[in-house]
Amino acid sequence: MNPRHKMLCFGLSIYYIFIMVAVILYTNFASVQAEPYLSDESLKLEKVYEGLEFPVSMSFLGSDDLIILEKNNGTIQRIVNGVMLSEPLLKINVNSIKERGLLGSAVGFDVHGKMNIFLYFTEEDEAITDKENSTKGLNTLFNRIYKYDLIDRKLGNPKLLISLPTNEIPLHNGGKLTIGPDNNLYAIVGDIAASKAITQNIINGTKIDGTGGILRLTFDGSPIEGLLGNTYPLNYYFAYGIRNGFGLDFDPLTGHLWDTENGQLYGDEINLVGPGFNSGWKKVQGIWEPLNEQAGKLFFKKNDLVMFNNKTHYSSPEVTWSKTIAITSLKFLNNSNLGDNYRNDLFVGDFNYGNLYHFDLNSNRTKVVDNSSLTYDVSLGDEDILIIDFDRLQNCNNAFNCYVVSNDLSSNLRSRMLMVSTPVETVGWSMISGEAQKINPKQDYKITTMMKLNPNVRESNLLIQGFSEESRLWVNIDYCPEGIDGPIKWIEFTCIIHIPDNVFNLRAVFNGGYSEEKGKEAITWFRNTTIEKNNSPIDLFPIFNQTNSPIIGRGFGHIADIQVGPDGNLYILSIRSENRESLEVFDNSEDDYIGSIYRIVKR
Repeated sequence: MNPRHKMLCFGLSIYYIFIMVAVILYTNFASVQAEPYLSDESLKLEKVYEGLEFPVSMSFLGSDDLIILEKNNGTIQRIVNGVMLSEPLLKINVNSIKERGLLGSAVGFDVHGKMNIFLYFTEEDEAITDKENSTKGLNTLFNRIYKYDLIDRKLGNPKLLISLPTNEIPLHNGGKLTIGPDNNLYAIVGDIAASKAITQNIINGTKIDGTGGILRLTFDGSPIEGLLGNTYPLNYYFAYGIRNGFGLDFDPLTGHLWDTENGQLYGDEINLVGPGFNSGWKKVQGIWEPLNEQAGKLFFKKNDLVMFNNKTHYSSPEVTWSKTIAITSLKFLNNSNLGDNYRNDLFVGDFNYGNLYHFDLNSNRTKVVDNSSLTYDVSLGDEDILIIDFDRLQNCNNAFNCYVVSNDLSSNLRSRMLMVSTPVETVGWSMISGEAQKINPKQDYKITTMMKLNPNVRESNLLIQGFSEESRLWVNIDYCPEGIDGPIKWIEFTCIIHIPDNVFNLRAVFNGGYSEEKGKEAITWFRNTTIEKNNSPIDLFPIFNQTNSPIIGRGFGHIADIQVGPDGNLYILSIRSENRESLEVFDNSEDDYIGSIYRIVKR
C-alpha cells in the first residue's frame, strides 16, 4: 500500500485507522478493473467482441450473427460466432462530422418472409453536386433511409425510402430505427439543431421538413396514416416536438412505443409515445421551460403547444433527469432469461457516464416505477413524473467508491468520515449528496467541513444545493470550498451561505474530484461536515442504507446501443475513449473510440 494511504489525521483511534486501511485496500483493488461490472451478482458479463471503430448500432441477422455500424468510416461489419468477417457487408461514403454519419440499423421480414436490412445515414448526393465548380454545399447533404438485401455476404439492391434535410450545424440527426409490431419501420429524426419548423412547436414556424419527430413508413417507404395531415411530409409523422433521440422500442406486452430523448444540460427523457404524440420541444424539455440551456420554471403552458388536430396530444415524460446523461438506447427484455424480476422490464443506457439503467413498469404498463433514493416524484396536474436526481449518487452506488466510517454514527459527528474516490476508469467525477435538511429561506447558515486529498485529486469540492420550490430541482447555491487540488493535509473550511427565496431544504454534494494521472485514482476524505445555525450543528453526510439505484451496470465507457439477441440475452454495445474530457455525444475531436460488445447472462 502507498505510504500516504497509511497515514490518517492525528487523534483518530486505532480502531478507526484499521477500518480506513481496509476500506482503501478494497477501493484500490476494485477501481483498477478495466471492464464494466454489474451490481446484481446473479448476472454476469461476457465479452462477445472487441475492436470496433466507433460503433453506434447493432442488429441481429440470426443466432450469434449480427451487423455493426461504424459511424465515421461508413462500414457495416458482420460478426458471426464472435468473429468479424474479413470484408464488411458494405462501405458507404458518409459525412461523419459530429453527429452525422452512419447512424442506425434495423432488420425486418416482409410478408413473404424475405429479410430487409434498413440503414439510416448522412449521405453526400454527388448527383446534385456542382462538379464544374467543385462545390459541395449543404444542399448536397441528406439524412436518408435505405433498404438493402443481403446477397452473398454483401448488402445490395439499395432502395431509397426517404430523404431528409441536414443543417450547417452537424448535430441532432437522430438515427435510431426499429421495427414495430405492425411490421412497419419507425425512425427518430432530430431537429438538426436549427430547425424552425412548426413541428418544433413554433407557431409561426417555417415549412415542415420531416425533422424533429418519429417517422413511420412501410418497408417500401410509403406513409401509413396522416396523423398530423395528409400532405408530405406531415403524413409520415407518428410523433413530433422532439429535440433528438437515440432510443426506440415497443413494449412486448402492450405494443406501445417508448423512446428516449436528449435534453440540453438537463431534462433527458423517457417517453410513452402514442400516435400523434407531441413531446413539447422547443417549449418544454423534461418538465421545465427552457431558459437558455438551463431548466427554467415548471411547464404548465400546454396551450402554447402546436396541435394539428384531435389526433395530436402532449404528455409529460415518464422519467426525466435533473442533469443530462446523454441518454441513448432503450430496450425491453421480452423474456425471463435473466430471471423473472427482469422479465418485460425496461433497460436504457447513457453515453456520458457509461451507465446501464433498469426500470420496472406499473401494472398497466404506463408508468416507470422506482423507489430508490436517486428518484423523487413531481406532480403536474394529474401527472406524476419520476425525476432522477443525478447528483444524489453519481458514481457511488456501490461499495467500491464511497464509504462512511465512524466509531459512533449516532452521536459523535466529529468521528465520522466520508471517503469519495474516482476510479481510474471513471469518466468525470465521483459525487454523492448528503441528506436533505430543512432550512429557512432568506437566512444565513454556517457550513463547516474538513477535507484531506491524495496527490492525484483535481477539482474536489463541497457543493451546497437547495431544493427550489419553483422548478422542483436541486439548484446550486455555493461551494465550500471550490476546486481544491491535492495533496492537502486535513484542513477545515468554513463558509457563511445565504439561502435564496423559495428554498426550504438544503444538502451538501461531496465531490471527490478526478485524476489526470493515468492509472492513479483520486481520493478525497471529508470530516465534520455540518450546517449550523444558533450553535446547533446538523450532520450533512449521506445515509448509505438508502442508496438503492436504478443503475444496474457501470463502467461501459459510452453505451451506444442495447439489443435482445435471438438467445434471449441482453447485448450492450460499448465505446471507450482515451479522451476522458469528451462528454458530448458523438464528439469527433479524437479518433480513438474503440467499441466492444457485451452479453449479459444469468449465472
